[in-house]
Amino acid sequence: MSFLSLEKAGGKPVELYVFQFGTSFWRYTDGRAALTVNGLAYQPAAISRSAQVDSQEAAQSTITVTLDRRLPVVAGMLTGPPGYRQSSLAIFRYQPGATDKALIGRGQISSVRWRGTTVEVTLLQAQSLLQQAVPRLTYLPTCNHLVYDAYCGIDPAGFTFSGTVASVLARGALGGSPDGPAVTITVAGAPTQFGTAGYFTAGYFRFDGQPTFIIAHTVTSGVALLVALSAIPNGVVPGTALPCTAGCDRTYEMCQTKFDNLANFLGFPWMPTKDPFTQGVR
Repeated sequence: MSFLSLEKAGGKPVELYVFQFGTSFWRYTDGRAALTVNGLAYQPAAISRSAQVDSQEAAQSTITVTLDRRLPVVAGMLTGPPGYRQSSLAIFRYQPGATDKALIGRGQISSVRWRGTTVEVTLLQAQSLLQQAVPRLTYLPTCNHLVYDAYCGIDPAGFTFSGTVASVLARGALGGSPDGPAVTITVAGAPTQFGTAGYFTAGYFRFDGQPTFIIAHTVTSGVALLVALSAIPNGVVPGTALPCTAGCDRTYEMCQTKFDNLANFLGFPWMPTKDPFTQGVR
């Protein structure tokens, strides 16, 4: 029968606790007997939880779980600073004999407190992360927009130029870069932009419809080196015509000189760099 059917029939539910640390799991139940649910064993333990606590001010929901400090999970994953553990906890309500269970809470373990013979674990529920407001715009010298997005307004077609691949180099190869795989393009016969170092930095090239981000563009002895963030697509070989799109570092100067787009620039290049509260006023 389903969990809901047994719940309505007045069954005797138990709760299941699943602790995870990397690839290791500890499973417990607050019932008196061991259980096997969907092929997974849950051991009986002295474990309980609080009701969910919602904080609108902190935009988060938490549950406090109290367990016996002698349980293997305590030594296995609940020691050391929480930020380094990458540990999680899921809590379920289960009716013995049911084919499914109901989720009570799931998320990261945000804190651990030792209380004599017990340990208190605070579960920060995963949905809390989605409730936190993330500012769309921030006060900083560089532009808030992404180049070529709707707010930037620049058409990438006007800053895309095609060059012929001379060679494909692995990371660290002779003539390449230790920072990533790369392609080279001979400047002679290519659009002048390939001879301008940095023009395609933070831009991308497209092959077979898929973009590859360019992290560096250097020019040495008439050869442009375009270093990629990820692997060079398999089909890119010497002789391939590669359309490359200019990058932007989102500074006021680049917006003005390279794109002539100051009308859409949304940064604050003249914001004060000196904090009078920490450095005083002179």
